[in-house]
Amino acid sequence: MRRSMMVLALAVVAAAPLAAQSSIGHSVDLALSYREGSHTMSMSWHAQVGLANRRVWLGAGLRSSAMLTHTRDFELIDGGGSPQQQIADPRVQTLNLMVTGDVMVTRRFGAGLNLDLIGGSHGGTRGGGLQQFRPDRLNLFKGGSSDEGSLNSEFYVRYNVDGRTAIRLGATHYVMGYEDRNGPSRYNRFITAAFVGLRVGF
Repeated sequence: MRRSMMVLALAVVAAAPLAAQSSIGHSVDLALSYREGSHTMSMSWHAQVGLANRRVWLGAGLRSSAMLTHTRDFELIDGGGSPQQQIADPRVQTLNLMVTGDVMVTRRFGAGLNLDLIGGSHGGTRGGGLQQFRPDRLNLFKGGSSDEGSLNSEFYVRYNVDGRTAIRLGATHYVMGYEDRNGPSRYNRFITAAFVGLRVGF
């Protein structure tokens, strides 16, 4: 974690001279996804710096995501519980810090991605057999199946309707994280789904 923070700090310092000579844009986003009874709805704000004649945009922001799905099997990530645990009707609300990146191929068409890094979750207690589970309070990107809590990410193509509005289509890859209320066991469920998004700049 300390090494990651040092790398991030160095990247910010290195980018500062470029940012001073570049455009800064702010945007709000609304995105919806669906796959076989699993839904997400997310709202976000982010600021991006335009580089390379405003063809590359890098930035960061905040995203709130509501994640819903039917009763599912979750995989054990940490602790000494059962390798799999069925959790009834998971519902998680998150607020996370995210990083973003977009590349414009033409004035109208581009591609991009974003990724939640750290934040928090809340939601009601859910049953799993004789046990009770609640969303992990801390969300932390660790890479691969070791992610902690509930995190969202998107990979997409975009079409600029005009100078302020863009439509995004792609795939969202998110994880829902739960913990045993009476023990140290943590469980994750990863889901990939198609999404559509609307972005408005200001």
